[in-house]
Amino acid sequence: MSTHRERLPLTEAQLGLWSAQRLDPANPVYLTAEYVELTGPLDERAFTAAVTRAVGEADGLSVRFTADGDDIHQETGAVAPAGPELLDLRTADDPHGTALAWMEEERSTPVDIAHGPLYRHALLRTGDQRWLWYHRCHHILLDAYGYARLAERVAELYGHACAGTQPPAPSFGTLRDAVEEDLRYTGSEQHGLDARFWQDLMADRPHPPTPARTAPTRVPHRFLRSRLTLGAEDAERLAAFAQRSRATWPEAVTAAWALYLTRLTGAPEAVIGLPVSNRTGSVLARTPVTAVNVVPLRVAVDEREPVGDLLRRITRTLRRQRRHQRYRGEQLQRDLQLFGHGRRLVGPQLNIKPFTTELAFGDCRGAVHSLAAGAVEDLNVTVSGRGGPDTGLTGLDLVLDGNPDLYGAEEPTAHLRRFATFLDRLSRAEPDLPAGRIGYLGEAEHRRVLEEFNAPGDESERPVEAAEDASAPGLTEGFAAQARRTPQAPALRYGDAVVTYAELADRVDRLASVLRARGAG
Repeated sequence: MSTHRERLPLTEAQLGLWSAQRLDPANPVYLTAEYVELTGPLDERAFTAAVTRAVGEADGLSVRFTADGDDIHQETGAVAPAGPELLDLRTADDPHGTALAWMEEERSTPVDIAHGPLYRHALLRTGDQRWLWYHRCHHILLDAYGYARLAERVAELYGHACAGTQPPAPSFGTLRDAVEEDLRYTGSEQHGLDARFWQDLMADRPHPPTPARTAPTRVPHRFLRSRLTLGAEDAERLAAFAQRSRATWPEAVTAAWALYLTRLTGAPEAVIGLPVSNRTGSVLARTPVTAVNVVPLRVAVDEREPVGDLLRRITRTLRRQRRHQRYRGEQLQRDLQLFGHGRRLVGPQLNIKPFTTELAFGDCRGAVHSLAAGAVEDLNVTVSGRGGPDTGLTGLDLVLDGNPDLYGAEEPTAHLRRFATFLDRLSRAEPDLPAGRIGYLGEAEHRRVLEEFNAPGDESERPVEAAEDASAPGLTEGFAAQARRTPQAPALRYGDAVVTYAELADRVDRLASVLRARGAG
């Protein structure tokens, strides 16, 4: 452990989070958290020592933040490394459920960003050979990549302790390294080139399409979450589809999210928020700090375009943008004068984590689970590759977080279910299939469209499938809301004929008036 105390400025990434938290000091949404489910014979003392040592090696976790007017700085070595608390929950009626509830309450409790503590570890025992290692940290200290590097070091230290061997020396970069690299970049010619790239791309300040019925007015204090997992066969089929178009599975997922959003909203393009790790070829690749940036991805979609061509086009765009992704999204918002005008830079976000979610801790298996990843302004979907270096890709974990100010309690589940259906159908498609031919409705919703809205009679005569799918947003209400949001977007296409939402809504209203005049309804 380094006890060296040093005063340093904040990085651009840290400044953005500092400002956001100071605007709403009681908001816990900037606390990120995960847990590792450990199965096997765990030595609690050795594990505690491994966590404490790894935390001490990451000097970015030892800081305290202070502000003197506009002068905000951080001091390393100000906080001693803390290991995990030990909680034995084996006698609870539902040990695992009790542990999840404890973690949820802990991560929802606000902390003082200036005084901390800004991180916390706990080891919750839920069975004779089952533990949950909980790790909560303010986003100003670590991002998801930083969490992963820290967990890998804990696994390495614990494994050597169990084997009675000497672990390798720590390879973490220092916080000073990260700050100096950030300062070099902001003063470089590349920073100016990157600024012009993004300013030109977003010069028309597009309104990002969203499935939400209203615009967000604040960063909420909580979020709605839904999860599901795709198995190895589904993951392999998606990867094979991507390979046929000379792309990777993360690029295929990105294309799917863009296409899903345009299909859902009727907008001609998607403006997706993409969190990027900002570490390629950098000292940050070995430094547990926060560096993640959210950049826009604009994708124009023509539903007649073959999906293989769409995927290749998006892949080229992604690879071109990577050269410029260090330019901060918050700065781009300032450049475009979006702050203070209720305008957003991006719509729903897509976060892809291709790195492993499974680790070995000696003879214990460790599976990583995310609990909270930061602020949720609209919809945030996270797709994580499951597997390890020996197994390869064994599945995909999908998590969708929704802003409760914009979405009902069941809407994130409905959207995630539809997106999973969309991914499945995309993975089975031939590259020459027109993009508009890929549907996102599951069987229950499809029957609802075909049967419920064409069925005579009252509610009691509607099919069982429609009742079972009542959690999904109403299609009638959804159409009306979409017509208000994007009146000139295409609602129907047949050959070369296009009917906009405004035109379709007008035709529906006129038809409804005729039917009512004739005694229908």
